Amino acid sequence: MPEALSDNHKMLLAEAQRLATQEMTAKRRQMEERAAYETKLLKQQRIHSFMRGAADGETAVTFPPLSEAHHATTCCNDVYGLLADRSTGLAAVVCHPWGPLGGCLNDVCVSTVVSMLGGVGLTTLRLNFRSGSGIGRGHAPAKDVRGACAFLRSLDAPPRKIVLIGYSYGSLVVADVADAIDDVAAFAMLAPPLGAASALFLFRDVTTRAAASSKPKLAIIGDADQFCTRRRFEAFAATLREPRTSHVLSDPSAPAACCDTGCGHEHRSVVHHFNVHTHLELVLAPWLAATFGLPFAQLAASSGRVQPMPVVQGCIVADEEEDEVAKLKTCTDPLLRGHAHCTSDRY
Repeated sequence: MPEALSDNHKMLLAEAQRLATQEMTAKRRQMEERAAYETKLLKQQRIHSFMRGAADGETAVTFPPLSEAHHATTCCNDVYGLLADRSTGLAAVVCHPWGPLGGCLNDVCVSTVVSMLGGVGLTTLRLNFRSGSGIGRGHAPAKDVRGACAFLRSLDAPPRKIVLIGYSYGSLVVADVADAIDDVAAFAMLAPPLGAASALFLFRDVTTRAAASSKPKLAIIGDADQFCTRRRFEAFAATLREPRTSHVLSDPSAPAACCDTGCGHEHRSVVHHFNVHTHLELVLAPWLAATFGLPFAQLAASSGRVQPMPVVQGCIVADEEEDEVAKLKTCTDPLLRGHAHCTSDRY
């Protein structure tokens, strides 16, 4: 009988230990979820602060536009921008989407990029195109970007190199001017509206220079973009000279389910033109880290020198024992898996 009681006590003790372990695991999971939620909330608050105006050390600046012959255009209004001068060797100029659709330097995608780069201590300059509210052949915004780069060179501690990053309409402006500006080391085209490019630029081809450029370049688009089909984007990406990196982003991780209204139809989260900013950290940060040979968190220490890396065909993957720069050989993220085109001598 005592032995039976002893066995019962052992069973009760084991059950109590199991329940205690479950409770501790649940509490730990709650703490981790709470920490993740607070981190996400802080990121959103930071981005919103940029959308409201100057934030995080930014000051309002004006500078003259610059012609392709590098002559200041004095007969026009100056360009308005927000500068965060952190005296780094690498600086970023960020360009906004089309004005009639609300494009300006406070755009959420522009704010997301500036928030990301400012968070690691990089000098940033975002500008308002003087022609942001109309249709033209793209010469005026090109002058604005050249003026922005010249303005950065005039700082007391100018950057050695510049990375141009454009979203939507701004990505096509970047594509047009990046190769011709000597100080630009690399450029990124976020959600280029290739289907509307002819109308936006009155049938002037603004992508040829980007395709022929030998500078590192990134091009990304959502799989449900409203202004460019996947086929058109992939055809464009195939024309880009290496080193190049391109991604078609999708969100297959979200389960298909009926919405709250009970309509009975299945719904799937998609990445489109206006929410692509929510996925930028997945592709922009690793591309910058690989291009300049430093972990993204240490990018402020970069001299702007582009780092060559071996060619790897396919997606981007993380090696188990490599640092952040090397964690870029094959994609394990469902957002990119099967939807990435990456041919580059930097991946």
